Amino acid sequence: MDGDQIRLHRAGGLSQRLSECGHKVTWWTSSFDHFKKRQRFESDQVIPMSENWTIRVLRSRGYKRNVSIARILDHHQIAQSFREAIHKESPPDLIFSAFPTIGLSYVATQFGIKMNVPVLVDIRDLWPDIFVDQVPPFLQPLANLSLMKMRRDTHSLMKQATGLIGISNGYLNWALNYARRPRHELDRLFYLGYEKPSLTEDQISKTLSKLKERGLDLNHFLCLFIGTFGRTYDVETIIAAARQLAQNGTQNKMSREVQFVICGQGENQKLVESASRELKNVLYLGWVNTPEIATLLRSCHVGLAAYAKGAPQGLPNKFFEYLCGGLPLLSTLQGEAKEFLETEGCGLTYEASNAQSLVDGIQKLQNQELRSQFSRNAVRVFDQHFSRHQIYSEMISHFEKTIQRHRSAN
Repeated sequence: MDGDQIRLHRAGGLSQRLSECGHKVTWWTSSFDHFKKRQRFESDQVIPMSENWTIRVLRSRGYKRNVSIARILDHHQIAQSFREAIHKESPPDLIFSAFPTIGLSYVATQFGIKMNVPVLVDIRDLWPDIFVDQVPPFLQPLANLSLMKMRRDTHSLMKQATGLIGISNGYLNWALNYARRPRHELDRLFYLGYEKPSLTEDQISKTLSKLKERGLDLNHFLCLFIGTFGRTYDVETIIAAARQLAQNGTQNKMSREVQFVICGQGENQKLVESASRELKNVLYLGWVNTPEIATLLRSCHVGLAAYAKGAPQGLPNKFFEYLCGGLPLLSTLQGEAKEFLETEGCGLTYEASNAQSLVDGIQKLQNQELRSQFSRNAVRVFDQHFSRHQIYSEMISHFEKTIQRHRSAN
């Protein structure tokens, strides 16, 4: 419903894989496209995707900014719509609920309890805790007070869920802390992973030609950022590093001239657009489709996982996307992500908000021997652990196990 070149994320990919395995799937989703900030439909929709797979679209009001009252109202509206709609349906064998939103997951767990249906909650983000970090310190006590209901609902749904699924160990442990219980066998870690695009050499060649026409320079050392320009990302430092490298003398320290290739949309989009007009070493491509992503992953030298200081991400999807293309990573994330890069030998960590630190990291990765070693390790670790096909197969086995356990206990 979002076009031929759209990438299916966790819920969509799982729905498709489950249906291919013979399971009946209903995927409930919103009419509002969070990434492009547009309405897909003007009313509720029922979309049959295959014999086993139906998409139920619920109309919501939408919002312009990720952090806003309008977004809270949108989430409340869709939770209420889901509550009304789900009670008209026959109970499923299992509910898999993406968290956030808090409201949808809360309604899902309450319905599961009422109808004796097991519920697995998939932790994608650390709501509502991340909101406190986005306000000035002097306002944080007030923010904590305003989030009390969200925290109560989060505790309730985590505690009542049959099992918790984390996209990283840190996320899973965070959810268990909210549930106030130890981990059990139905709590699992399943990384987001990534699906390798299946494109022909002819498709890659044609897409590359178009990208070169838009300014991609294969004679440069290409540093790729694909993502959103939201508050937890640090595109400002990428721009600052580009500006620093554009200054006389600084660029000469590099063995190859650098071009920053930035893809995506978001709140800081005007900053990126302005920089691309001002700086010759910044290429802004906007929103990119699957063939363009696959071609960029093959053509670039380094993947930038540029997150702001204190960003809550553990092992984000961006890691797996770059690893899939064999790109060494330059990341700002600490903790689990930094340990991963060091253990697997597939990238370096630089300091968020420090352009010189990013420049130093780029300079290190211009070493062909080091970059080739990191690239080989990236391909190896992706193939071993982060292929979505493998992850989804393991998740489906976990779903089936959860259903069997629930049935045997009743």
